[in-house]
Amino acid sequence: MPSYSVWLEPRAAHARAIARFIERVRARVDGAPAFAPHVTVIGAFDAREGDARDAFERFVDDAATPRDAFALDDVGDEATTLGATRHRCAYRRFRKDARAMATLEGAKRAHGTRVPTAEAYEPHLSLAYGVDDAMAREWIREEADAYFREEGLSRGIVVSAISLWETDVEDDSCASWRRVATRELRDAKV
Repeated sequence: MPSYSVWLEPRAAHARAIARFIERVRARVDGAPAFAPHVTVIGAFDAREGDARDAFERFVDDAATPRDAFALDDVGDEATTLGATRHRCAYRRFRKDARAMATLEGAKRAHGTRVPTAEAYEPHLSLAYGVDDAMAREWIREEADAYFREEGLSRGIVVSAISLWETDVEDDSCASWRRVATRELRDAKV
């Protein structure tokens, strides 16, 4: 059975800047895969595609799910964290703002699957997967913190879409990942 994830997708200008950083990592770290910039709401839950789509539709139709673009605020200095997950992920943390948490709660209601609790959830923007080398991971952390300051991304990012992705956790290349459904958020002044 495939795995699915619900993502918040950054506004185009922010997505391009983040994609440039992901490419910088790929150029320096052997085996680091390419993937679309995203903030994970729910990661890698098993479902049939029809069930995942139906749950996503319930989720985006939920009155609590944001309709307008919104900003996620960076947590500040040294916001890049090296996860101890199976995928050896490096990611950028964001504040648990009310809209992000409402999005998580709506996704939990709609998908009815085991997902992180609101207390444990940490909105995060993935920057690299599959990095085993400790020195490379530390370089990513330091480089990301400097890059986000230089690009103005340390003030936060704007979310312009919520999407459902098929994300095969066995595919270390991320090449099989595909967008299944998207809800574009109305442009709003943020």
